[in-house]
Amino acid sequence: MPWSTRFAEPIPVPKGKPLLTLKDAANYITKLPETEQHHPAWQAAVEALILVAETDGPTMFARIGVMLALNRDHRPTSEPRRKAVKKYEGQFSDCQSFKVVIEPWHASSTQNGAGVRF
Repeated sequence: MPWSTRFAEPIPVPKGKPLLTLKDAANYITKLPETEQHHPAWQAAVEALILVAETDGPTMFARIGVMLALNRDHRPTSEPRRKAVKKYEGQFSDCQSFKVVIEPWHASSTQNGAGVRF
């Protein structure tokens, strides 16, 4: 796949124009400070870019790698919302519990043939 292959959606970067192609992403990474380039997140992004370019892989892999590296320091500002557990108010909410008994089936058995009794 050529390095001029476009991403499905542009990748927004903090400063500068969005990354539109694999080549744009590669150039962006090479312009980062060397200490930043050696961060594991950016190393993974580079590997994803090369994999996509050399093996005709899906561009989404490279996009995800770059997005993860760009947002690696992002922390949620609040706790995730959790819905309150709702009491089940269905068809059987007022029924007593019942027990299912499964017995081995015998050829001489006259129970409904299946060996299951409620």
